[in-house]
Amino acid sequence: MGWDWLHKVFCVCCLCFFASAQAALTIHIQSPWRNDATKSSYKLHILGSTTSYNPIYEAGSNTKMKSEGNGWFSYTWDKNVSDFQDWQNFDVKLCPDSSDNNYNNNHCEAWTDSAGKALAFKPVSLFGSDNELWLYTNADGSFSKSYMAPGSKIVWFKSPWGNKALPRMIFGADSVMMRFAVDDSSKCGWFYGALTPAMLKSNAVKSAYFDRLYANYLAVPMEGTVDLSKALASNDTIYVDGTVAIPTASAKIGTLGVCFDSTKTLHVYHPVTAIALYTFQSGIILSIIRRRWIQRAKIDIGGIMISKRR
Repeated sequence: MGWDWLHKVFCVCCLCFFASAQAALTIHIQSPWRNDATKSSYKLHILGSTTSYNPIYEAGSNTKMKSEGNGWFSYTWDKNVSDFQDWQNFDVKLCPDSSDNNYNNNHCEAWTDSAGKALAFKPVSLFGSDNELWLYTNADGSFSKSYMAPGSKIVWFKSPWGNKALPRMIFGADSVMMRFAVDDSSKCGWFYGALTPAMLKSNAVKSAYFDRLYANYLAVPMEGTVDLSKALASNDTIYVDGTVAIPTASAKIGTLGVCFDSTKTLHVYHPVTAIALYTFQSGIILSIIRRRWIQRAKIDIGGIMISKRR
């Protein structure tokens, strides 16, 4: 404890503040038209109140998505979720990318559902507390949201810190936020994180360690790392039990922990410029910083206590 503990907490708070202030939101969409060879040169556009209501084709366009290959496109807002209002939404259109803007506009197609209704997305509800996601699409226009990039390998971790604190996986130079599977009784007490192809390529030794989010002095293992190389070489999904004395990577899940209760949810909405969430043994402390005043809410298991300081 003492000054060393206070210094660690201060460093974590600073990192959280600057991360939130510099955050960006990135969406990856698997084109519903990816199998149509006649539209292979077309581009996806993000249209609506979050960008522009009309496609922009010239250099510097703020509607055109970036092609990532294999039918994938991406778009990034240099904003936080809190920068968007709840009413703001966007839709997606596929347009030609020729030098004739009239031709392009006359041949755009909207992404629709099976009933032919154009799909609309709200950044506030789409991203939630995350800043990057992937939309995998089907031939009928339906889609599924994922936090895992194509070709990723999944690491499941049983946390020794219970089911009310999110763990984080440190894989080489990459930090991976882990999450739980909502209402999945077969994964009680386990959190998962995705290792993208780029992460796997950059970490030659394929080792990792795990810590408690915003309390990185709590780690598994306390010294060294867990070797994931052999398990990853032969499996797309692996498991690491952080509650045992010597954690190792396995192709099979270990014993289950305490199940997550999805009926207990706290929603906080505030038009703020920076939000930092800190988890401690006693519960959750949410600090909201805006201009010259600070509002703090401490949430314990037994109830909610709110104190304001101006």
